[in-house]
Amino acid sequence: MPKRVEKGKAEYRWLLIAFIVSIVLQLVAVLATALLVYFLLEAKVTNLEEKIAANNDRFQQMNDTLNSHRCAIARLNSAKLTQLSNGKKYFFSYPIYVNWTEAEKRCKRMGLHLATLRNETDLNATVAEAEKRASHGFGWWLSAKNYGNEGKYDVRWHDGSELEQNSTLWRANADKLTGCVYFYTNYTEKLNGWSCSHRLDFICELPSECY
Repeated sequence: MPKRVEKGKAEYRWLLIAFIVSIVLQLVAVLATALLVYFLLEAKVTNLEEKIAANNDRFQQMNDTLNSHRCAIARLNSAKLTQLSNGKKYFFSYPIYVNWTEAEKRCKRMGLHLATLRNETDLNATVAEAEKRASHGFGWWLSAKNYGNEGKYDVRWHDGSELEQNSTLWRANADKLTGCVYFYTNYTEKLNGWSCSHRLDFICELPSECY
């Protein structure tokens, strides 16, 4: 009996060792597969990053070319521009009355963009010049527009920067949620909102990269 017991124990130990070895080999296989997948994914990510970087370079080149063409067009229209006390150059459309979308298109055709007023200095300079162009009160489209849906405030200038809701550029009780932004000379001379379909004068501005 003792010999049989010892033999049984030995067989059990070998079976246990074989089972453990089997588990270890399976773990090694899983680890090897995981490492292989990791290195393959890392290679794909690296390749993707390289493609993104190359596309970014191409996009930047295209953007630089576009800006170059835009500035070249703007230079052809330089005689139509007026440099104001704030150091920036503008085109005043008076007496051309169009809706906001058409105003934006016309500015772009000239290599310009609708005017973006960053501060009181810009506002005062453009209002003063607009009043010289038209002695009576007229509305002038600017680049800001409300992109918010369902009455939400999301007013941004041509470059995507926000025209803050509490900005001092707005007139008192301004309609900030309606369409596009303009100012009206010989009235409050501050910013207000109006339906983009209305026909007003407009002010174009020379892009900063074209100076």
